[in-house]
Amino acid sequence: MAACPKCGSRKIAPARGFEAVAEPSSGSAHPPPIKVSIGQCEKCGAEFPTIESRKKCLLAPAAELEKVRKAMERLKSENEAMNSKMKEIVAKEEELQSSIEKVRSEGEVKILERRYEALTENVSYLRSEKERLERLASVLSLATPLVPSSNRYRTKT
Repeated sequence: MAACPKCGSRKIAPARGFEAVAEPSSGSAHPPPIKVSIGQCEKCGAEFPTIESRKKCLLAPAAELEKVRKAMERLKSENEAMNSKMKEIVAKEEELQSSIEKVRSEGEVKILERRYEALTENVSYLRSEKERLERLASVLSLATPLVPSSNRYRTKT
C-alpha cells in the first residue's frame, strides 16, 4: 500500500481507477495489465496516483521514460565497447605472455649454447693435453731401459 507523499499517512481511499498496460517483461510476449488508481489521503485530502499490482511500477512522464531509454541504450553501447576493448586487452596480454616465454626460451638456448661452446673448448684442450702426455710417456718409455725392479729399498722386519 502506498503512502501519501504530503503527510506520509497510509490511510488512502481510492477515488477513481483504470487499467493500464505496462512494459512487457523480458521473455513475455504480452504486457501484464496494471490497475492504476487515483488515491485520496483521508488525513490531508491530497490526490496522487497509486498502482495496485504485485509488480513494482513507477509512473513517469513519457519524456523522462524516453531519457531513461536513451541512457540505457548509450550505456549498452558503452558496455559493448568496453567488452570489445577488454577482449583486445586479453588477446594482447596473451600475445605478450607468449612473446615473453619465447624470449625466455631463447635466452635459455643462448645460455646452453655458451655452455656447449665452453665444454667443447674444454674437451678439445683435454684431448690435446692427453696427446701431449701420451707422446711424453712414449718418449720416456723409450729413453729409460727396462730394469728389473730391485728390492734394495725394502726393509726387513
